[in-house]
Amino acid sequence: MELSSEEKRLYTIFKDLKSDRISEGQIIHLIEPKRKLEHDDGCLNFQGDKLRNKIVYNRNYVINGKFDDNTLRFVLIHEEGHIRKGKSKILLYIILMLVIFAILAFYLFNNPVNIIITTMDEQISLSQILSSILILGLYLFIIIPIIWRFNWDTMFNDEFIADNYAAENVQKFFSENYPSAKLNQFLSLEPTVQEQKRINTILVLMKILGSYPDYHPSGCIRIEKVREKYDKPLS
Repeated sequence: MELSSEEKRLYTIFKDLKSDRISEGQIIHLIEPKRKLEHDDGCLNFQGDKLRNKIVYNRNYVINGKFDDNTLRFVLIHEEGHIRKGKSKILLYIILMLVIFAILAFYLFNNPVNIIITTMDEQISLSQILSSILILGLYLFIIIPIIWRFNWDTMFNDEFIADNYAAENVQKFFSENYPSAKLNQFLSLEPTVQEQKRINTILVLMKILGSYPDYHPSGCIRIEKVREKYDKPLS
């Protein structure tokens, strides 16, 4: 698929952020040189993926956003901040729980055949299915939510940590006096109709389950924190 002009600019900025820079007498990289950038329309905008060593982005978001260079730098460094400074172990715990869930689900959906084929072992098969459903419910509504809630504060604060990492570096290396404006520009873009439907579906599921509170702080709070800490006062 041919890249749009906005995507080409994004890749140029990404490549520059991986280049050598001198800070306090040391060579640093705002983004790890081996990190990759790929489009993935399965994500809503941008996402740092430590497991696959890449940052992924939504093509429509980049094309429609028409962000300026420093906004793109802010967003890319923000995602790098998640990878470098975020508590990725928490997500690994959740992924582990989901792997266990997948194993149980596989076991569950491979047993109903026994009910149709056999008659003498029907009671045993039904017992196996009920046990699987019970364990499934245990993981979905008790174990994973406990892990989620126990680490909610950490995941919540990860957004601020990534914002600080981005604001500090766009200010230091790209002379951006108002990093909060870059964050505001990125957050102000309205999602497409298709993306809004996905967001609404996720919110509905979270409300139905009632055990997975959203850990993302509001955009207003994030912008205000960056403004207070990094923006230079108006003269």
